[in-house]
Amino acid sequence: MGALVGASSLRDESPVNVSDESGTVVGSVAGDPSAASGNERASGGKTRARPDREQDAAEPRVDKPSLQPRGGYVVSPSGSLLTDESGRKIETFVLPLSCGGRPLVVAGVPVSGRSFTFAGTAAGGNATVRLEVQVLDARRLRGVVAGEGPGCPSAPVTFLARLS
Repeated sequence: MGALVGASSLRDESPVNVSDESGTVVGSVAGDPSAASGNERASGGKTRARPDREQDAAEPRVDKPSLQPRGGYVVSPSGSLLTDESGRKIETFVLPLSCGGRPLVVAGVPVSGRSFTFAGTAAGGNATVRLEVQVLDARRLRGVVAGEGPGCPSAPVTFLARLS
């Protein structure tokens, strides 16, 4: 990345020298030096500036976790959710649904993006669970859960969770 040398003001219209990491001048940019944001390349003594959005697209993106790392969420109407240290996996989710008087619990659910689904067997094997979750932000999420098994309610349960 080039560094700007000789810029007296960000609104100065005079040419600005562009240097590489070793301090060697590799070219100059005419006009507003704020446009010269380190995206310059030396090419035959001339410098081309790439638009910032090309630079942003070229850099690898690091996705932020959807849920709070090591977060504890309170789930309404009743339940709780704990995430792992990365915020990309639900360690335990006590669902706001019970079958046969026993609360349903799922574990190890991967979280990918702003919405995710899970279909599998609840801990203890007493019911099959279908879970759909939409992450509103790192502090809140909402979803729908349905259980199939002895004593499970016939209608899906909608829930809202917030970081506690």
